[in-house]
Amino acid sequence: MPNHRGMNGIASPEQTAGKSSSEGTDHDTAILARWVIPVDSDTPRVLERHAVCIKGERIAAIVPNDDVGKTHTARRVVDHSDTHALIPGLINCHAHTGMTMLRGYSDDQELQVWLHKFIWPAEGKFCSPDFVKYGTELAAYEMLKTGTTLVNDMYFIPDVSAEVFRRAKLRAVLGEAVIDFKTGKVKEMVDGSIDFIRREKAKNDPWITPSVVTHSSYTVGEEWHAALARANNSELQVPFHTHLHETEKEVADYHTQHGISAIDSLDRAGVLNERLVAAHCVWLTDEEIDKLAERGVNVCHNPKSNLKLASGVCDVVKLLRRGVNVCLGTDSSCSNNALNMMSEMQLASLLAKMKANSAAALDDFTALRLATINGARALGKADVLGSLEVGKYADVVAVDLSADELLPIYDPISHLVYTTARKVTDVWIGGHHVVDGGHVTTVQVEKEQIKLFAEKIREFKAEILAKDAQEADKAKGG
Repeated sequence: MPNHRGMNGIASPEQTAGKSSSEGTDHDTAILARWVIPVDSDTPRVLERHAVCIKGERIAAIVPNDDVGKTHTARRVVDHSDTHALIPGLINCHAHTGMTMLRGYSDDQELQVWLHKFIWPAEGKFCSPDFVKYGTELAAYEMLKTGTTLVNDMYFIPDVSAEVFRRAKLRAVLGEAVIDFKTGKVKEMVDGSIDFIRREKAKNDPWITPSVVTHSSYTVGEEWHAALARANNSELQVPFHTHLHETEKEVADYHTQHGISAIDSLDRAGVLNERLVAAHCVWLTDEEIDKLAERGVNVCHNPKSNLKLASGVCDVVKLLRRGVNVCLGTDSSCSNNALNMMSEMQLASLLAKMKANSAAALDDFTALRLATINGARALGKADVLGSLEVGKYADVVAVDLSADELLPIYDPISHLVYTTARKVTDVWIGGHHVVDGGHVTTVQVEKEQIKLFAEKIREFKAEILAKDAQEADKAKGG
């Protein structure tokens, strides 16, 4: 079977016959496609006119379309054989879903101004179970519509978010976010984080994986990172999620205050290992990259958010060459302002080319890997997610490539990454058809409640701006 693609390199049905299991069995669903892109190897492979067959929550077979109804039967057949590409579910490795209630609340601000003047005060006033519920519902709806099947979330009140994700049938890795606002409550937050993990692990829930979550080294002291790392490395053994080296100023300020880098601090605390998903990692020395690689740390690249906040550009090519596993994330809806992993793939590839000054840098298939199998690896789930393979969970995304503005199609992977008219129409997660013909079947957006909540937030921002104006007038008069 060829490990290449293109006009003359797409595997035909004849070339792939007999390459699947479960022959002759009845399946729950068979999805016929023009192309199946399994992302099951380091090099691109496209199966032409193939079907993914689902039984229960797993992929049971990947066979030529012509075999469906003959050697492979299914209770339901979804026919996308002329128009669609099937890809693994996209994995968003860094998001703050509860913050979706603040989408567009404050734009065009430097990161620290954005956080201290607008975002954190708004969260301090409005963050509540309802705020998190509405925000997470909006986020789940958008992510499902755009092909995300697993999200690594960082926010507060995770019990509420977890319940939303369960109802949405959207996989989530999440925990109680720890951040020291200097209110004397950080120990309580650390204890709450550990308690949440223990409770969720006891449930053995297929939709929710608990994690250790800290905001960053500059908002959570080394001693608290060390306490969480000891608990995680000895008992909990779950993913660890934090921000790291996002802006040049953050890196410089931390070193000035502590005499070492945040990376060295986390290493000393026992955090740097294969369980860590470090968001951003924009400002790294070569020595720090080598340390991340040696410790097995996973780096989550957030291209659009980093551009919008002018944080810088992560050197993804260098990280990959040094052996660091790089995955993709969206960050929050108020720093992005979307949760669309299809867009992140495109930006990741384009930014890498500019950063490396090479059009060959981070090709389309590598960008797809960052959004799928690399994300699964970062979250410790590569054995069951991240690629379309028999035995893995049936997390499948169908992307319509039939629009006239997409013609001609020589290479479906190129179209997935570099065009904008491709559209997700169907999503299955664990065999559940959660997006059917573009309609999300598992999330109901509560529009009226969201509008009422947003009006209060709008009034709060107006008060902040009015206060700024008064202070500016006083300064002029003084």
